[in-house]
Amino acid sequence: MPRSPSDTTFDPAADPASASPKRRAATSAQRSRIGAAWVGGYFDPAVSLGLKMLALKEGTTVQALIGRALNDLLESHGLGRPASETVLPRGAAAWRRDPPGS
Repeated sequence: MPRSPSDTTFDPAADPASASPKRRAATSAQRSRIGAAWVGGYFDPAVSLGLKMLALKEGTTVQALIGRALNDLLESHGLGRPASETVLPRGAAAWRRDPPGS
C-alpha cells in the first residue's frame, strides 16, 4: 500500500522515488563527498591552467595540490594539516574492485 503525507511514518527524505528530480540529485552525492565540505574561489583562468599543468606534471590531481597548499598555509599558522592530500581514483577506476595491475 503506498504511503501518503497523512501517514505518520511518511518521510519524503527517506523515499527518493517521491522526491523531485532536484531533491534526488541532492541526496545522491558521490561517496567521496560524504562528510566533506566544499572550499573554493574564483581566480584568473591562468591559475586554473597552471594547477592543471602542475597536476599533470606531478601525476596528481588539482584537488590534491590544493589540499597540499591549504595544509602548508594552515600548518604555518599552527593549525595542523587537516586536508587530505591523497589522490583518489576517478571515473571507472573509483568503482574497480581489484587494484590496478593485479
